[in-house]
Amino acid sequence: MPTLHQQVLNAHAKGQSIFYNTSGSKQAYQWGIKHLSAAEFLGFTLTLPNGNVLLRKSCLLVDFSEETITQLHKGEELKLIPLKTL
Repeated sequence: MPTLHQQVLNAHAKGQSIFYNTSGSKQAYQWGIKHLSAAEFLGFTLTLPNGNVLLRKSCLLVDFSEETITQLHKGEELKLIPLKTL
């Protein structure tokens, strides 16, 4: 089974867009992965009035804590969970 880094390299080689959300910012920067907040600016998402995010283009989402990559498809709606501050 390929490592997470190998999967990211394969996705880059195929020209797929990859984003991450919460953890792994140092690795993401080193591997050329953009934060999900940049997805709207790059034309991949549209923020809806209720705060959810609608995908305009398919992309991949990396979860560094679980070491998984999830395929997100055009037309899916994501509900963002607000973080609680202490």
